[in-house]
Amino acid sequence: MDMYCNHHTHTEMSNLRLKDCTNKIAPMIEYVANVLGQKHFTITDHESLSIHLKALNTLKDLQRDGKVAQDFTVGLGNEIYLVAQEELESKLEAKERVEFYHFILIALDNEGHRQLRELSTRAWAKMFNYTGIERVPTYMSDLKEVIGSKAPPPTKVIILSYILKESSPAPIITNKLVTCPGDQLVLSKII
Repeated sequence: MDMYCNHHTHTEMSNLRLKDCTNKIAPMIEYVANVLGQKHFTITDHESLSIHLKALNTLKDLQRDGKVAQDFTVGLGNEIYLVAQEELESKLEAKERVEFYHFILIALDNEGHRQLRELSTRAWAKMFNYTGIERVPTYMSDLKEVIGSKAPPPTKVIILSYILKESSPAPIITNKLVTCPGDQLVLSKII
């Protein structure tokens, strides 16, 4: 079943601001590799990169101990809350409902992971409470500034067209992931 891979998974580190998931990384890797028979999955916790290093080290240990195949891979990503800064500020001031669109970002290499870290740092610096939830927004301007506007190159991050919205249509069109790791990742276009 190596044709399928999941690019939207959460671990226990997705719980930094809200209870979301109880998946521990070692059992998760073993389950996906050995029970589901897949060759890859991508970690995309809610605005958290905290488990990435542990996941890579755990994978190496499991491969060394023969518990998962040598060709099994773990992708590193982040689920962000993408908003337009001006729209967010206007709606907050007018006490209108704010939509926080969920987007999946996946690092393609070390530079892509650096870009994820930069975006996450910016989002956490803007954290605020909205309707009882700590929100960590990524502004569209940050995305364009950090990742760029042309792909590929210099883009080292894939933006999936995954959108979880509350009521209105998505604000932008994003890239589409068309193949799984192991093949070349292809982008359609970037914002």
